[in-house]
Amino acid sequence: MPGSIRLFSSRQNGYVQITVCRKTRVAFWLPLPARPDAKDQDWTPWTTEGVEVQRCIDPERRDAAASKPPPKDYAFRVRVQRESVAERRDQDWKASQAEARMKFVDSLSPNDPLERWLDLFEPGSIQGDTTFILGSDPLGRGLEAVKTKMAEFPAVLNSSDRMLVRRALKALSLSRGDIPRDLIPSIGVAGRQVANFVHAARAASQPGDPDAFAEHEAYDFFLGWNSLMRDLGANAAAAGLSTLEEIAADVKEENGGDLGKIAHDARQDIHSLKGSGAAAKQP
Repeated sequence: MPGSIRLFSSRQNGYVQITVCRKTRVAFWLPLPARPDAKDQDWTPWTTEGVEVQRCIDPERRDAAASKPPPKDYAFRVRVQRESVAERRDQDWKASQAEARMKFVDSLSPNDPLERWLDLFEPGSIQGDTTFILGSDPLGRGLEAVKTKMAEFPAVLNSSDRMLVRRALKALSLSRGDIPRDLIPSIGVAGRQVANFVHAARAASQPGDPDAFAEHEAYDFFLGWNSLMRDLGANAAAAGLSTLEEIAADVKEENGGDLGKIAHDARQDIHSLKGSGAAAKQP
């Protein structure tokens, strides 16, 4: 797992700390002198010395999580580079990623099915500002194509592939002004995929040791779907009420972590929708 940081201090005993999958905090004590010189531009040998590992403990699950020792199989190496060299390397990497995405778009045809275009909308692959000039960049060209394929969305949103549904919701969230009203019921039903993300998170967990990354994926999907429904207007939010009730029933026993947040937010939104009478107003 490559990474780089700016060296801003000349003190000895420097270290780098990372969090792995929101579960484990790892500190690497750097075998570097206070003032690195030319010989430190070469990689050090891989080493397991100077590694400290600590589990990230959710306060609501402290006793169970603290009873399990964190993994210790970490090794690292380090080198020093001039800032100009590191910046050029990062720029080259970003340029190569942009080139790869443009080549992928160039390989697509307007007649290709929606599923192929949705590969552009994998969460995490959209970097930086999402304001763009349509037709001039991969994401803009992808949105142009997606807007011509709204008729294909109902089948995709009803797919059993939760990752495909996630990409579809991301594309729709960037196309809000162009979403036809008759697509709203399908978007509402797509929220049922929250249950599949929740079940995957539970399956990946051990007793007293939840998979925080999988839980975060579930919560992130829930937030994206729920935000889209809200942004589509009061009637759309009300149309998602039955899905919210299904989600709340599925996670009602969850108290901590991101699954607990889903339970809390779903209950809160149900209470708000019923209190406002929006559910009774939906067409």
